[in-house]
Amino acid sequence: MLERLVGKRVLAVINRDFGYEGRLAVVSHEPPGIWLTETEAVILRSSVVSPIPQVVNRESKGETFLHLDSVQRLETIPEAKGNWAIREDRVGWLDGLFIGASSATLVIDPSTTRRIPRTARVLVSHAHGDHTGGFRYKGLKQSTPQTRDIHRALHDQRIGSFRPLEINGELVVDDIRVKALDAGHMLGSAQFLIQTPNTSILYTGDINCIDTLTTKAAEPQRCDILVIEATYGSPHYRFPTRETVYAEIVEWALETVKQGRIPCLHVYAAGKAQEVVRLFNVYTHLPVIVNPRLDGVNETYHKSGVHLDWFSSDSRDGKTILDKDPCVYLTTSYYTQRSEPHRTEVREGLRNWLGAIPKR
Repeated sequence: MLERLVGKRVLAVINRDFGYEGRLAVVSHEPPGIWLTETEAVILRSSVVSPIPQVVNRESKGETFLHLDSVQRLETIPEAKGNWAIREDRVGWLDGLFIGASSATLVIDPSTTRRIPRTARVLVSHAHGDHTGGFRYKGLKQSTPQTRDIHRALHDQRIGSFRPLEINGELVVDDIRVKALDAGHMLGSAQFLIQTPNTSILYTGDINCIDTLTTKAAEPQRCDILVIEATYGSPHYRFPTRETVYAEIVEWALETVKQGRIPCLHVYAAGKAQEVVRLFNVYTHLPVIVNPRLDGVNETYHKSGVHLDWFSSDSRDGKTILDKDPCVYLTTSYYTQRSEPHRTEVREGLRNWLGAIPKR
């Protein structure tokens, strides 16, 4: 792949503050590295106003060899044509995915908003807490309405300067076009396909490529640059099929009920909880009682067309069923060891069932 860049001017970024610019002359395989001619050592700086690192100082170095282990990333540098320079998009990671093209800046799933410029557009892919830092941004932010509603249900947080973006909907920021695509991860989860005049970038966020009881699988997309989650990217992770997992959960719950106990499952409040509610709705006649924290998220799913039947544990019906009838109880780990129902058998294994422990 690097051979295609031979003859072009490149920036080899060594760390956030330092790199080398030069013309790529030779790609070495033993040792793995690159030879640059016309090389300059460059100092890089970024700021809140300009979050993509810019060259602020340079020193001539002549011919230079760089071992690939020392290079964080390699960027091509636009060549001047006459009095004009070819504009090139900048794609990088600065507390989130940054995409700069012309005067527009997109930031996707930032973990913090400290360094995001005030003129940027922030996108939030889905409602899990490790992706929703962008909702704290004071400027314009966008997500699917379901992502916003789930976040509000969990955090009771007002979200200002918000503009909804539906699945398969598009937005335009200057000369950048963004399309939201179903990521299949949970209700409202979106991939973002970004088209600039020069390239196409697909940011998947958390993605699921098989159908579940509450979501449809994400579909493949063509792109030039792919930014994809790698939570279980290592090949040593091997999981049973979802159908096998569903069967194990139901069998365990029914056996627990036969023993006169209430099966209690620990679940993520958004996504997994609703999948498990639907599982028991479809494959058993057991009523499902949920911790009140799950109630608002269930309502959002239900209003969006995912049919769920459940009772909140603080409702009259929920309390009656917990006291007298066979049922299933769902809660989050946060509420465990607090006022949970009596005569329960707690199952910590939901994450194990649905993908947290590797099989070697």
